[in-house]
Amino acid sequence: MEIEKIKEKIKNDPEFAFRALSEELRSNEEIVLYAVSLYHINLFYANKKFIKDEEFMLKAIKIDYASLEFADESLYYDRDFILKVVAMEPGSYVLIPDELYGDKEIRKLAGDNVRYIDDYRD
Repeated sequence: MEIEKIKEKIKNDPEFAFRALSEELRSNEEIVLYAVSLYHINLFYANKKFIKDEEFMLKAIKIDYASLEFADESLYYDRDFILKVVAMEPGSYVLIPDELYGDKEIRKLAGDNVRYIDDYRD
């Protein structure tokens, strides 16, 4: 099945069509990123190699910063990765691990989001 037809199928049913695809199709980066653009939770159903791949996760987070929820622990708790994420998407600060929440450099990158998020996290 050609990629455009698969994308159309996902577009028509973003919550369920992606998870019904074969493992091979859920391993296709272009298809996965498209599915994430419609419903970030589709990342949960993608091939697990993607959540461990820093470059891929940065792409997914740029599309929808809530994708950070699905990052592998090896990335999620990595300060350098979180610095890149917050620099790119300051709103993602709300989703960072508690261990990095007080980090001054990360807080500075989050900017005005810190005040709102401090209230949210309390």
